[in-house]
Amino acid sequence: MTKVGNDTILQKSLTVEGSTNLQDGLSVTNDVNVTGQITSSGQMNAPAFHQTSDYRAKANIERLRECLQVILNLKPSIYEMKAAFGAPVRTVSGLIAHEVQEVINHPVIGEKDGKELQRLDYIQLIPYLVGAIQQQQAQIVELTAQIHKMDPKWYR
Repeated sequence: MTKVGNDTILQKSLTVEGSTNLQDGLSVTNDVNVTGQITSSGQMNAPAFHQTSDYRAKANIERLRECLQVILNLKPSIYEMKAAFGAPVRTVSGLIAHEVQEVINHPVIGEKDGKELQRLDYIQLIPYLVGAIQQQQAQIVELTAQIHKMDPKWYR
């Protein structure tokens, strides 16, 4: 361990057992492996976030259906985050977890009005967005073909 001004530099490893509150920040140059969860009351920034998506890590795979209807039932909102919940007051857009839970349950963690605040895994909504676009594209192709039959000059 090396001291540089007020900073402590660990050159090999850092092991934390239990929970630790890092109020002044933590800077890591190499890999960090976490078993469990990381909770932040502020912003988390990174050039990329990767989720395991290899088929070998999955079981009981089923194709999503009615993706467009799921997306149409969501209620996008704009709101202010309350400072009391750890983040600075700012206007953000998003979804309300319990409203999403009424449409699809699995992207939501926690219960409405439960002991802990609900969380929403927005990444789990991406497959529904992809499916909705695919459904809309199929509708566009079908409608275009119907219009072309009625007026062959309309679309080339």
